[in-house]
Amino acid sequence: MSASDGRGALSVDLLEAAIRSEGKGQLNIGKLLRACAVSVTQSAAGEGGFPDDREQLAQDLLALSQRLKVSGVPAEISDCVALASQLVAQDEQSYLDRFPDPYVCRGCGSITGTVPPPNCDRCGAHALAFQRFAPIYWLGLYSSEEVLHRLEANPDLLREAIQPLAPDRLDWAPQGTAWAATDVLSHLRDAQSVLAQRITLILDEDDPRLEFKAVFAWTNQQTEETESGEEIMKSCVSSRRSSVSRLREIGPE
Repeated sequence: MSASDGRGALSVDLLEAAIRSEGKGQLNIGKLLRACAVSVTQSAAGEGGFPDDREQLAQDLLALSQRLKVSGVPAEISDCVALASQLVAQDEQSYLDRFPDPYVCRGCGSITGTVPPPNCDRCGAHALAFQRFAPIYWLGLYSSEEVLHRLEANPDLLREAIQPLAPDRLDWAPQGTAWAATDVLSHLRDAQSVLAQRITLILDEDDPRLEFKAVFAWTNQQTEETESGEEIMKSCVSSRRSSVSRLREIGPE
């Protein structure tokens, strides 16, 4: 048995103990055990890194869809994973209309690709017992004011991080495919450019479509001129301040 197999069994035992503890009213013990299960599973999954191979990912997704079907997962879920295999193979993006947020019952693990029923079909738990899995899960953790505060604070934190580095160190990169600091700055500026573009679309259009591919297109729009780290930083900060200003104009609602 591999280390990941052993930890997979451990995560199952942890979840079982969590459900049993919650059934006894020990909710704080349950939350601890659930957190341990997620930690063990995610650590095992990420061990050794991930192969960067689109064709292999497509094959793995197809195999997983078949395994899910055999395991008794609803067809709406296993079929979505099979569709994911096709989209990855064709280098197409997955949109919400074809991949709605799934819900999982915390009591028995039943999964649905639609809004959960009033009571779980398997264990009878109330719909509130279902956990929703959103694509950008962390956005629900912050209030709008906290998000704005973080958007405002990030440029200063970034400047503090690069300030001790001499200009020639910003352009230095280890051998291989590792990025130099200027590459990281360029990437962050590109991400900010996408954010600014989407803020403009959302505020100026009634029904904007935020294409995923627009994000990747930014990498093909770079000029061949070499910019210094300071120049990249200034343009990034200027764009971020403009974005935050537009967001603050609409108020907390």
